[in-house]
Amino acid sequence: MSDVKIPAEGLTEAVKRFYETYPYPRIDPGRSVQSTILGTPWCAAHHALDNRISKRVRILVAGGGTGVALEALGVGFAAEGVTPDIVYVDLSQASAAEAKRRAERVGLSGVRFLIQSIESLAKLDLEPFDYIDFSGVLNHVAEPAPVLKVLSDLLSPGGGIGIMVYGRLGRTGIYPMQNALRLLNGAPGAGDPVDTMRSLLGNLPAENWITKNPHLGDGIDIPTIELADRYLNPNDRAFEIGEMEALLRAVGMKINGFVSPFLYDPLPLLPSEELKAQARAMSMIERAQLSEWLSGTLHIHQFFAVPAARPTIDPEAFLTREDTRLMPSAFGEAAFEALSRAAGRIMSITMPYGGLKLTRKARFTDDESRVLQLLKAGPSVGAVRDLLAGEGVDRARSDAAILGVYRVMSQLGAVHIWAAH
Repeated sequence: MSDVKIPAEGLTEAVKRFYETYPYPRIDPGRSVQSTILGTPWCAAHHALDNRISKRVRILVAGGGTGVALEALGVGFAAEGVTPDIVYVDLSQASAAEAKRRAERVGLSGVRFLIQSIESLAKLDLEPFDYIDFSGVLNHVAEPAPVLKVLSDLLSPGGGIGIMVYGRLGRTGIYPMQNALRLLNGAPGAGDPVDTMRSLLGNLPAENWITKNPHLGDGIDIPTIELADRYLNPNDRAFEIGEMEALLRAVGMKINGFVSPFLYDPLPLLPSEELKAQARAMSMIERAQLSEWLSGTLHIHQFFAVPAARPTIDPEAFLTREDTRLMPSAFGEAAFEALSRAAGRIMSITMPYGGLKLTRKARFTDDESRVLQLLKAGPSVGAVRDLLAGEGVDRARSDAAILGVYRVMSQLGAVHIWAAH
């Protein structure tokens, strides 16, 4: 039997009904929105905008849900002295109502809320956007290509899009369960689908891929909205990174960078220098696809897309500027402190990724360890130079230490450059 699917013409309405019942993401008062790295202004500036930001930034939150990215970007840019001019769009009235409440709670004013499909934005006379947040949405649209075309047409020439999509390999097991529930749900006497799915999950054999998948270890204990979004969504697709690059190229865009580049580095997964040499000769996307296939664990992809014709700017070029700031992401203060105390030793740096803990090894010099200590405050390059100079470190050494720390930590998605002007 083939997959149990809803007819294409009814998908958008079915997805709308789903999110009216299960607004997403769920509201978790204990979780800082800034832990959503894709939605931080410095991450967007670093990867999508080449740090070309004036005093006002036009933002589209496309498929904004309950407003996590709306809050993170709005509050974040405002805190950096940049006025956010935001348009929010979503199909769901229930999600938008929560997003409005969230904006009011944090003092975000002037947001334009639109309750409609992303495709329909093409009919409006909208001023171009500098940045578009598009997180966890492409998985659920009826046709990905037309949606990406609409968004690419709405970008300003120097703009970019932050995208999160599901990764196919890391979601192994989910889609057979979705099909099983749809089949059971269509039978006479079908009960509540959430209750049915919990009962199915609680009775799976050890050999089932759901049981084996480390990203799904939370099992039947996850909150109802999370369970519904994982197993009940009427339209759910996942992508490999090569597929995403092809979709973007078709609308004149390209992938410009990843939130956590180390996830897309195949070199640690290759056993010989000969194979590593082959990988080094590949394009960025070929290496990323190779890493995805070899790891088999990527359940989401978080990356940035920009117009394909735009030249790539090396972020390291900004490290020569005194006013460039090194913005910490993903790591808390304690983690930076621990790393800074390990001068001269090989350190294992562990990063959480879904249900996994991924480890990379690094060795930091004494100067680099001092830079790591300072990172938690988001210091400027000039401030780091001055502090190290006061400790007897000359300019060449301090610049080498800044560059060394940046190269390691940016690969982990733990440091981004803020050089907006």
